[in-house]
Amino acid sequence: MFLGDLRRITENFKLTGARVLFGAEAFCWPNEDLASKYPKSEKGKPYLNSGLYIGYMPEIMELLERKDIKDTDDDQLYFTEAYLDENLREKLKFKLDHESQIFQNLNGASNEVQLHGDGKEHEIKLKNVLTHTEPLIIHGNGPSKIRLNHLGNYISKAWTPDRNCKHCTYGLINLTNVESADIPTVFVALFVEQATPFFEEQLLKLHAQEYPKERVHLFIHNNIKYHKDHIKEFVEKYGKDYFSVKEITPEDEISEWAARDLSLDQCLLKDCDYYFSVDATVHLDNPYTVKLLIEQNRTVVAPLLVRSGKAWSNFWGALTTDGYYSRSDDYMDIVYNNKRGLWNVPFVSSAYLINGTLLKKFDRTKLNYIRSNYDADMAFCANLRDLDVFMFVSNRLDFGHLVNPDTYDITRAKPDMYQIFENELDWEERYIHEDFAENFNPNKTAKQPCPDVYWFPIVSPRFCKDLIDMMENFGGWSDGSNKDSRLEEDTKRFLREIFT
Repeated sequence: MFLGDLRRITENFKLTGARVLFGAEAFCWPNEDLASKYPKSEKGKPYLNSGLYIGYMPEIMELLERKDIKDTDDDQLYFTEAYLDENLREKLKFKLDHESQIFQNLNGASNEVQLHGDGKEHEIKLKNVLTHTEPLIIHGNGPSKIRLNHLGNYISKAWTPDRNCKHCTYGLINLTNVESADIPTVFVALFVEQATPFFEEQLLKLHAQEYPKERVHLFIHNNIKYHKDHIKEFVEKYGKDYFSVKEITPEDEISEWAARDLSLDQCLLKDCDYYFSVDATVHLDNPYTVKLLIEQNRTVVAPLLVRSGKAWSNFWGALTTDGYYSRSDDYMDIVYNNKRGLWNVPFVSSAYLINGTLLKKFDRTKLNYIRSNYDADMAFCANLRDLDVFMFVSNRLDFGHLVNPDTYDITRAKPDMYQIFENELDWEERYIHEDFAENFNPNKTAKQPCPDVYWFPIVSPRFCKDLIDMMENFGGWSDGSNKDSRLEEDTKRFLREIFT
């Protein structure tokens, strides 16, 4: 990424006194045995990196024509051997940019570079805190490409504190005035892989998406018998609205990995324009989510989704060396919407839109949900990274949220009733009366069916029904007579406590 213009780059190059200048790094690669042959360097990084170099044409040509090199040979080794030739080094004035005056190689130096703001232009800039320089070109060499992508969310005027995301509107498409017949077809793949609270509302919100249903293929993989009736009722009521509907039931005994791969195959078979994967834990509160993601015009883009009141979301801002979660320095700011924008990230899950051209471009042996020792979503994102496909998460707007299924106990008669603390917002939406807030309206008079009696709307009819069902399932009712075994047990317990 270029952080300075050509004038600054050439001026800084001339100040070095070199005729050929290469970037430097912390590792002697590809041959560690050559480390001892390097001239001593008091500051900065000591070893040559061939990813970035600049020089005058006569010296560059002499360097390139020094000897023949095969296509299968290593270019960095070729240039390293030239640099270690003291006579050639002196003749060509061949130097390394040890302190990153121009070139910043990230591998081995990711923690040395920090973002900082420019008080005058409100621009985010990159600084090497060890050398106190502001590099003009930054290179994601080796395994540092994810770090480069992260920095790219801010540098080169991509994001500023006062204007937020300046690149978010690049390449946008507009579906507002497009005829229904010309609207892109979307393959929506719904995955129910665990018992999930408030799943009925999830289905209704999915159907409420403001997108022509006749342009949507619906694919459902249900791995949970408890949700069979929910899906059956939904398909019977709304299935006819969609272009097509395909359901895989628990009896089919198809694993999540196989089902997700099958959904990609189905999307290709139906020649879909977009593939939209959504898990049962996803509530799309914004009815324009699908349309907005398409208009964002990125190859892979996810809406930011967070568990209410938690930091648990559907993206990772960074990775560990073995490909697992690591928190980026801006993760909390993005999760809590302190920073709004479109973010290049190494992992997305739960809900994401894929441009259909991606599925057609790569062989399915490379683009799939299978990878040793990885969950399906981790495997898919790792395969995308291997294919150099960028993944984005957007919090430009509020799209929805995730429910927490961790304590959902389907052995209870009405398990959603017990989710008041884990999924408070969804519980309130279902069980609190829609006019509850009016109880606190000083200008509203409460209903009074008779003197000294007032009616206050507190809970919904669904709450009443579920509460009755819970009590009926428990079955500990009195028989209406003067004999009540429950009272007898309480009396015995009371007497035991007194006399012991």
